[in-house]
Amino acid sequence: MLSNDYKQKLLIIATFLLPIGLVYSGYIFLNRTGPQQASAITMMNQMDLSANTTDAGLNKLSKQQLEAAKYLNETGSASLAHSPFFYSLPDDDDDQDEVIPISSPEEPPMEIVPLFSIQVIMVTSTGNIALIDGVPYRKGHTIGNNKWVIIDIDGDALSITIQSKESGRKVTKYVETGR
Repeated sequence: MLSNDYKQKLLIIATFLLPIGLVYSGYIFLNRTGPQQASAITMMNQMDLSANTTDAGLNKLSKQQLEAAKYLNETGSASLAHSPFFYSLPDDDDDQDEVIPISSPEEPPMEIVPLFSIQVIMVTSTGNIALIDGVPYRKGHTIGNNKWVIIDIDGDALSITIQSKESGRKVTKYVETGR
């Protein structure tokens, strides 16, 4: 008679081997068929177009059907035929409409506002000081590769206003409060 310890070990081994055996036996009994055995064939391989014969009581193929099958075969041999994004380009570009740009070329390009973070605005008797990215700035100092000038530091609104030297564009940024 088997001991309880030996029975427990056999049960553990059977627990691991039983699912593996079931999957493998299913694989063998199903004769290894499935997606790995599937193959794709073209329309031309499915029918003999030169004979133009009937199959199982179907009517003979019309000229239009033959042309469609030939087109499908040619399209299937193209390099992008297996892509869902396959399309044929138009033969001539004369039929296409003229592309009109969204913005006119007379508009000046918009300057990129420098990225910075205002931590604190200190109100003093000698003028307000803004702590921007850990560096103290006063009114008149430049920021953003010397392309923007600080024109106002507002202690009540907790904001600074900067102006572009190139275009005169003004931007107001506020202290990041974390709310």
